[in-house]
Amino acid sequence: MSDPVPCPQCRRANAPHRVACLYCGTAMPSPTARPHRPAPPVLPTNLDALVREALAGGDIGKLRSAMQ
Repeated sequence: MSDPVPCPQCRRANAPHRVACLYCGTAMPSPTARPHRPAPPVLPTNLDALVREALAGGDIGKLRSAMQ
């Protein structure tokens, strides 16, 4: 992650991709591209049932394989 950039007006630190200061709204000089975030993992639709089964003393193998 890149180092924060101080606002030219209020001098508070902002993320380098900010177009305007988060605190005072002043335009930030030379904003960079927003960092890429990987997509969150897709959870199985029957996750609740798998967790209940594991908590009831069942095999956690199904839950483990569903979360991979």
